[in-house]
Amino acid sequence: VCSSDLYDGSPLTCSEATLTGLVNGETAVVTPTGSQTAPGSSANTYTIAWDTAKESNYVVKKESLGTLTVTAGTLSLSAAGSESVYDAQAHTVTASASVMPGTALSYSTDGGATWSAEAPVLTDAGECSVLVKAENENYITAITAEPVILRVLPRPLTVTTGSAEKIYDGTA
Repeated sequence: VCSSDLYDGSPLTCSEATLTGLVNGETAVVTPTGSQTAPGSSANTYTIAWDTAKESNYVVKKESLGTLTVTAGTLSLSAAGSESVYDAQAHTVTASASVMPGTALSYSTDGGATWSAEAPVLTDAGECSVLVKAENENYITAITAEPVILRVLPRPLTVTTGSAEKIYDGTA
C-alpha cells in the first residue's frame, strides 16, 4: 500500500490499480496517474488504455480512488550563542536548519512574542537570551527548546600610576 509518505521534495505516486468487470477475455489497462508532492492529500487519478475491449461497451460505475497523503517533514535546528570579552566588534548567534533552501530563520529576544529575520547583535558589554525559529512551508516549524545566550563581558582594565618621591619641604 502506498498511500502516505513524509515530505522529501519528491512526488508521492502509487502504481497499484486494478480494473474488474471485463468480459470474454477482453483487456484494458488502468494506470494510476496521481501525484502529491507538497504536504497535504489528494485523490489518486487514473487513465484507462482500451486494449481489446471496446470503450463504448463499458462505463465506469464505481471508483475506489486511493488517497495520496504527504506529511510535513521535520526540521532539525541548531543554534549557538557566544560569550566574548568586549572588543568593540559585533557579536551574534549562529543558527542553521537541516534544510536550508526555502527555510527562513528568525530570532526573538522577548521569549517568542515577536520575531525578526535579523539576528540580534551585541557590541557593548551586556547579555540577551535568544530563541531561534526555522520555518519552511513543507516542514514542521522548529524552535529552540531553550534560548541561546549572547553575552559580551566587560573588558578588564589595569590601572597603573607612576610613583614619585621627595623629601618633605612643605610644598606639594
